[in-house]
Amino acid sequence: MSLSKKTVISMRPEIFFILYCVRINLTQKEKKQIEILLEKELNWEYIINVANQHRVLPLIYMNLVENFKNDIPLVIFDRLRYWYHTNTIQNKLILRELSKLLESFLDANIPIIPFKGPTSAILIYGNIGLRQFNDLDILVHEKDYKLAQKILTELGYSKKSDWGFECGFQHGSSGINVDLHRKFDKHELYTEFDFKRLLSRLESSYIEIQKIPTLSAEDTLIHLCVNFAKDLFINKNKLSQICDIANLIDNFQKLDWLTVIKRTGACGTQRILFLCLLVSKQLFGTNLPEEVLKELKRHPQLKSLVPEVCNRILNLVCGKSQFLKVQGGYFDNKILHLRLKERLRDRIPIYRQIIKYYYHFYTNKIIAAVSRIISPIIYRRV
Repeated sequence: MSLSKKTVISMRPEIFFILYCVRINLTQKEKKQIEILLEKELNWEYIINVANQHRVLPLIYMNLVENFKNDIPLVIFDRLRYWYHTNTIQNKLILRELSKLLESFLDANIPIIPFKGPTSAILIYGNIGLRQFNDLDILVHEKDYKLAQKILTELGYSKKSDWGFECGFQHGSSGINVDLHRKFDKHELYTEFDFKRLLSRLESSYIEIQKIPTLSAEDTLIHLCVNFAKDLFINKNKLSQICDIANLIDNFQKLDWLTVIKRTGACGTQRILFLCLLVSKQLFGTNLPEEVLKELKRHPQLKSLVPEVCNRILNLVCGKSQFLKVQGGYFDNKILHLRLKERLRDRIPIYRQIIKYYYHFYTNKIIAAVSRIISPIIYRRV
């Protein structure tokens, strides 16, 4: 973990504890740091609330069980154990529902790609209980989008939202939520990712004798980075997003980095990939291979962006702005968006959004000012 001196001074020990405890392969140095922190009077209520909010509580529980079971208060350990088992049971119910959906769509001859949620838990952690999620995300081909909605309705789901690129459904009895996608996201960062190619690269993972299709490790990494960037633009990042990236890299030592770099280069998301890798390295000390470090030299502009993004994340973790001041307003987020775009054709729509926003903003200001000036005159005449 290599944070700025100002950030380190400002951080309370509970935040350090959380950052150290969310890795699945702790080093001896990290274990020693956790031992030192456990000697202090930690605010466990604060740790639990923040970890739960940022969806990393299962990882903290796992590390405490395996390495520090006798070093935490019994009442806290019992509480964490109860919460972990409750989360695992809920995740298994959602996984079981995914199995039913896979079977139903297979019967209808509709290929689907499950992603996020249980598939990420299985691929990255090999344990359905080590990730917090509350819904299912399913991608279908655009031509099957309407039929897929019909199938979900027949299975007892009702549509709750429609964003154009995805629909939100909820089951009438179980309450399980399903997000049905025809695109990965509205920003179309995956525009050049062909559905059939993604489908052909699917891998199979097994959990409790269930065979679950998952994105390949390379495609999962790219999607995790894109999803992180999407939430970064609206200040809604979770610490779990970077944890997933760091832990995936640790678990897949033979990741095909040349393929990852090539695919992100083809769809204009290479800068997003490298930003996420650098943030992961900054917060968790993630080891990056030589081929990635070599490519990073071609993006020197990211060096100034990494501290800003790390501070944004830490601000969100702490729930208050106690690090470098980041406004995070509309204009700031759009500028950040532009800095992560590599191609002019991807930047043009953002320029249009900025112009449109400020055109309406100042038009309304002018109308309001003119109204304040002429209203007394009009009323005086009346």
